[in-house]
Amino acid sequence: MQSGKPSCFSVRPSLDCDVAVIGGGVAGIAAATRLAETGLRVTMIEKRPFLGGRASSFVDAVTGQVCDVCQHVTLGCCTEFESLLTRLGCRSDLRYLDDIVMQDAAGRRATLRSSALPVPFHLAPSLMRVPWLSWTDRISAAQLVRRLRSQAADADAVSDLDFLAWARRNGATDVVLRGMLEPIIVSACNAGLDDVSAHYGLTVLDRALTQTRDGYRVGIFTKPLGMLFTGPVQAAIERCGGSVWLRRTVAGIERIRSDGYRVALRTGTPVTARALVVAVPWDALPRLIPEEALTVHIRRAARCLRPAAIVSTHHWFDGHLDCPEALALIGRTVHWVFNKSVTFGMDSHGGTYVTTVTSAADDLGGASAGDVLSLARADIAAAASDRVLPPLRHERVFVERKATFIPVPGVDALRPPSRTALPDIAIAGEWTDTGWPSTMESAARSGLAAAAQILTALA
Repeated sequence: MQSGKPSCFSVRPSLDCDVAVIGGGVAGIAAATRLAETGLRVTMIEKRPFLGGRASSFVDAVTGQVCDVCQHVTLGCCTEFESLLTRLGCRSDLRYLDDIVMQDAAGRRATLRSSALPVPFHLAPSLMRVPWLSWTDRISAAQLVRRLRSQAADADAVSDLDFLAWARRNGATDVVLRGMLEPIIVSACNAGLDDVSAHYGLTVLDRALTQTRDGYRVGIFTKPLGMLFTGPVQAAIERCGGSVWLRRTVAGIERIRSDGYRVALRTGTPVTARALVVAVPWDALPRLIPEEALTVHIRRAARCLRPAAIVSTHHWFDGHLDCPEALALIGRTVHWVFNKSVTFGMDSHGGTYVTTVTSAADDLGGASAGDVLSLARADIAAAASDRVLPPLRHERVFVERKATFIPVPGVDALRPPSRTALPDIAIAGEWTDTGWPSTMESAARSGLAAAAQILTALA
């Protein structure tokens, strides 16, 4: 990264920094590091002890282990997020799985793996070997792949349809819907097939399955996300003369003159800056930025975007558990089981650490913690080779009630661009208008768009 600062970006002596970035999630990280690379002096403010936002970590008080609140993954088609990791110097902490293992309710397994056939036929051999698909189902799946390629790029043609309606209109069988498409769409969009816009469902399938040979691969992180982001981001920003403030909550923002803002904190000295990037959830934004910065689009997003929950569980077992590193479960409560002992290279003979993820989990989010953990243990047992769990040492559950927005038909009309009514305030977040569902890829793209907006305003 550059250490010098272009003269057109020189900070006024009475201001603390050029740009204050509020929110240390992936969107804020992408914006802050891009701005710092240009020579601007950046101050990042985050209320948590780790950077990463919802893609972050906590320290479990019982085990002392640093754990992710929820297991996050990326896909091979998420190019801007991977580029962000490369710029931060932590790309080596991301590992892609070439084999994606799935298991149905009867315990039968299938593996999604790329073959030597040219794109978009590279996954056909593994799809043809899925044991719960009949020949009728396989023909249906092949026809859907052919049609999605032609319709994924035409958002207007499917803008009013949900994905379930589009798939049934195009001949999808119930087994293909529930046994192949639902695991992909629900995991990527955090919503059921009848809630997801056909445009977003087709976009996910096209980018992951048919555009490139590696788009389907699931990327997992070999260290906790808080450790993945916090140190590298702090180093990158401080190397360029900026700073990262953790455990600081923003109380409010006010304009102090024609070319500056004061960011008040609940504790500590306020920060003054020439420009702002505000990377917070859509419902928190109107209460934070100055009234004159609000647009009709931002108000509409805060009022109309619908949230969906994600439930994650964490289990520590005494003894070895023979379970794949990542396993997609079909027809069960839990959608994914992750053997973190394998991912982190832990000695599983001293115990096994397993997490689960259930997306689109609004109904499950209302259950008691004990009931959720019991359901998760049953699904972990189904994922284990011998169907028997070692003695349980410790477990806990997290419910993120506003994990993502739901990409319903017509949702693009609710997603605002990065620009506000004031050119020197930009917004960022996976919920802004990026063309992607609510993912880390969308967050990275929104942060880059916000940085571009601020660079234009300051230059």
